[in-house]
Amino acid sequence: MPAAGSGQLEQWQRWSLSRSAITRLFPRLGLPTERWVEVGKRRRLATVPYRGEAGCRVELTELVAVGQTWTTVGFEAFGPEPDRVPALQAAAERVFVPLDLPGGLGADLSCGYPGWLATL
Repeated sequence: MPAAGSGQLEQWQRWSLSRSAITRLFPRLGLPTERWVEVGKRRRLATVPYRGEAGCRVELTELVAVGQTWTTVGFEAFGPEPDRVPALQAAAERVFVPLDLPGGLGADLSCGYPGWLATL
């Protein structure tokens, strides 16, 4: 990973359910139903090809939640399993190397969307 940014590699799956389905599902999983957080989201998405069917989607997102504005950058590698990490590294280099980020973006700031929601 380039010096300007480092992070934790995560693998997770997003589920899309209607609010009524989630409300019924949460008690069965032992999760609270009373803490909903409204999140406004505006994003830009680009795809960085790697080779063959492999590449990496790069998402720059502005999020507004609980009166605060956040900016996130996310990477989603795709393609055959052996090409995913190299595709991710190539995309990160393409994004971070040209940037002049004083102090960079450290792994301590790294988390997926579920981890970010847990900090609110």
